[in-house]
Amino acid sequence: MVLVVTATHSITLSFLHMILFCIGALVGMGLLTIVAAMPLSLAGTRGAIFGNLFSTITACLCLWTGGTIAFQCLTKVGIY
Repeated sequence: MVLVVTATHSITLSFLHMILFCIGALVGMGLLTIVAAMPLSLAGTRGAIFGNLFSTITACLCLWTGGTIAFQCLTKVGIY
C-alpha cells in the first residue's frame, strides 16, 4: 500500500487509494467475522453435544496455536 501511495504523483489519487483500501479492509474483516461466527451460532442452537464438541475443538486449537507461538518465542530467545 505504501508503495502505491508513493508511486502516485497526485495527492488526490493517493488519498482515494487509502480510502478504498480502508473500506475494503473493513468489509473483508466484517465478512470474515460473519463466516467465523456462523458455526458458533449454529453450535448453540443445534444442541448440547455438538456445542460441547465444537467448544472442545475450538479450545484445543487455541491452546495448540498459543503453545506453538510460545515455543517459537522461547526457542528464539534460547530458553528452550
